[in-house]
Amino acid sequence: MQTDIRIKAAAGICAWNVGAWIRDGIPPKGKYAKMQEALKTTAECRTKEANGEEITYVGYVPNSPEEFTDETPVIMQEASNYYRTERCGYPTSVNKMALQSLDRLAAFDAFQYLDTVSPRPLLLIVGSKADTIYFSEDAYNRAKDPKELYVIEGATHVDLYDKPEFVPQVVEKLTEFFDKNIK
Repeated sequence: MQTDIRIKAAAGICAWNVGAWIRDGIPPKGKYAKMQEALKTTAECRTKEANGEEITYVGYVPNSPEEFTDETPVIMQEASNYYRTERCGYPTSVNKMALQSLDRLAAFDAFQYLDTVSPRPLLLIVGSKADTIYFSEDAYNRAKDPKELYVIEGATHVDLYDKPEFVPQVVEKLTEFFDKNIK
């Protein structure tokens, strides 16, 4: 929507700014708190690979609860429970990314041009207990009117994916929003 003016209205559910995640951490540990670590890791991986070593991969999320530590954010635990189990897992999902790509992710800002979306309406839906709520708040703060931040009480980030007590609220809000803004 930021670059295609044909889009009349847009909604985001459980917004996630991958670049901010790499730069700042989850939960955020301060602006650019994790960036130097990401850039160092990228440089080390590329040097090893240039010298003939294999590409270094890491999982997007822990593969199982056995990989959780005291430092594992709730969102990563929830994502593991969602993407790495029968709940939503897929047999060919490899759950990996090349560490040498961290610098590219750190340079990416999914919300960079949200201020250009106006006057097209934007809806952001997030759970009140989502430890990623700050992504939706950041997107909302960057966007200009018309915009709405709709918070579903009691829901976490992943709860809005498929939990029966929350999904109808998401669908109802999306239906209302798009009926009003597209028809």
